[in-house]
Amino acid sequence: MQGPWRWGLFLGTGWPSRGYTELWSPGCSESRGENPGVLPSQAAEQRCGAKSPDTEQLSSPTSPGSLFCSRAWNLRGLGIQGSAPNTPARSAGLPEQRCTPAGVPGLCGPMALYRIRQYEDGDYEAVRTMFGRGIKEHAPAGYIHVLKRPQAQLLFLGLFLAVLAAFGSLLVSLLALLLALTGGWFFIRSLWTDYVQQSLRNDLLDIRRTYVEAADSCLWVAEAEGAVVGMVGAVLPEDPSERGHALELKRMSVGKEHRGRGIARALCRTVIRFAQERGYSAVVLSTSMVQYSAQQLYESMGFRRVSQRSPSRLASFLQFSVFYYRYEIPGSR
Repeated sequence: MQGPWRWGLFLGTGWPSRGYTELWSPGCSESRGENPGVLPSQAAEQRCGAKSPDTEQLSSPTSPGSLFCSRAWNLRGLGIQGSAPNTPARSAGLPEQRCTPAGVPGLCGPMALYRIRQYEDGDYEAVRTMFGRGIKEHAPAGYIHVLKRPQAQLLFLGLFLAVLAAFGSLLVSLLALLLALTGGWFFIRSLWTDYVQQSLRNDLLDIRRTYVEAADSCLWVAEAEGAVVGMVGAVLPEDPSERGHALELKRMSVGKEHRGRGIARALCRTVIRFAQERGYSAVVLSTSMVQYSAQQLYESMGFRRVSQRSPSRLASFLQFSVFYYRYEIPGSR
C-alpha cells in the first residue's frame, strides 16, 4: 500500500486473451438476483426474447471485438458462465458451446451495453483521470469520519474554550472554531490528494510496464459509448507472504454517472477469473473504512474481511483503519 497513510483506497471484467471483449448489462439478470451481468446463451434468449438487430453488428466474427467463440468456460462455484475465443475448456467434462448473438446478455435492458477489455495505450489519460476523481470523492466521507471522533471533538472544544477564555468574546471564539474546521477540511483533503499524486507517480506513471508487461498482472477498462467508464487492475500482492498464493485487486473505480449497472461487479469477476486461470487460490485487496459501497460490493461477492489496521499514528489517533479482504477461489488448490 502507498500514500501518506499508506491507504489502500481503491476499489478495483474481461478475459485476458487478446482481442476479446464482453458485453454486459444488468437489465436481464441482476433484477432477478441471478449471476449478475453474465448469462449462458439459452437463459439469455429466454429472458431477453427476440434477437436484437444491433447484435449482428456488435458480434461480427470479423470484427476485433467479436463475441463469437468456440468453447464454454464454467468456473465452478463462482456462478459465472460465458465463453472465450478459441479457448479450450478449463475443466473436464465441459460441453462445447458457441456464443451466438442471442446469448449476448442484457440486449433487452433499458440501459446501454458496456464492454470490458484490456487496457490500451490510448486509455492512459482517461484511466489516470478516473482514478484521481474516484479517490478524491472519498475526502468528504473521511472528513466526516474525523469530525465524529471524540478526540477531534475534544480538540475543537478545547480550542473554542481557550479562545473564549483568552479574548472573552463569543464571536471571536466562533470564528476561531470556524477557521479550525476549515483548516481541518483542507488538511484531510490534502491527504487524499497526496495519495493520488503519489499513485500517479508510481504504478500509474508507466501503466504498460506495471500492468501489461509485468508477470501475472493486467489492467482492464469498462467502455461504454466509446468512453472509459470503469477500471480495475490485478498485480502481485505487496504482502510477500501472499506471493505465489494470491493476486491483488487494485485501482477499482467506476465513473459516478455509470454506477448501479453492475460494472464494478463485472470488473471484480474479471480479476477472480484472471487469478484462477493463472493457478492462484485467492484474490486479496484493501480499502479504507469510509468506502462503504466498496465494502458492500466485496462482501456481497464473497470476499471476507481478514484484518484491519491503522496505517499511521495519526490514523490510529483518529481511529481510521484500512480493511483487508480475501476471496478464496472455489476449487483451487
